[in-house]
Amino acid sequence: MKKSRYPKGWNEARVQRVLEHYERQGKPVPRKRKRLTRARTPVYRYEILIYWSGEDRTFIAEIPELPGCMADGATYREAVAAAEKAMALWIDTAKETGREIPPPQDRRLPA
Repeated sequence: MKKSRYPKGWNEARVQRVLEHYERQGKPVPRKRKRLTRARTPVYRYEILIYWSGEDRTFIAEIPELPGCMADGATYREAVAAAEKAMALWIDTAKETGREIPPPQDRRLPA
């Protein structure tokens, strides 16, 4: 089946009527809107260690493969989200400064 170049329920005659309407009104014909897309954040496959810090009363998220890369959050999910942002910043900074970016390790937990 051939895909129509018009939106569902539209045909050549309806498009022509709409164009004539705009012409009679003296208004510019609206152009096709660009679809807005979310900026995609890259997915990194680094290990994240999360633990509760009683002293700080917050969750701490460490990325052991990226030296000095840590984050925290009031909840577990906030700590993970902050760790993902910290990873992205760490990697961006490493790229800018020419620092080597270690590849993620494939670690398997014993069963």
